[in-house]
Amino acid sequence: MPNGGVYSTVADLGRFMGAMSGVPGLRILSEESRREALSIQTPENLNRGYGLGFSVQIDEKGQKIASHGGSVAGYTAHMAFDPDARIGVVLLRNYGRGVTNLGTAAQGLVTQLRDGIR
Repeated sequence: MPNGGVYSTVADLGRFMGAMSGVPGLRILSEESRREALSIQTPENLNRGYGLGFSVQIDEKGQKIASHGGSVAGYTAHMAFDPDARIGVVLLRNYGRGVTNLGTAAQGLVTQLRDGIR
């Protein structure tokens, strides 16, 4: 993600989402720290706010989606994941901001994937 100066690959972002979702073998934080990072620290309202490095949204079913995006020099990236269902997507675009909001698209894809799997 370009925000914060992090440059990465889709594969590494996938592993990072897995680690943040508690996938065995990908641990980078203690379980307590992982849960804290994905909890709303700065609320916008009851169901939405900012965790530690992630936007966190809780839907009407109580299901969580964590996300983060950024852009630099004509490139845009956004990742979104449901840490409980261990489902995530990474969207990348190599031109400006474009018409499609990658954050909205990524969160929508996670919801559709999650609802289609259950």
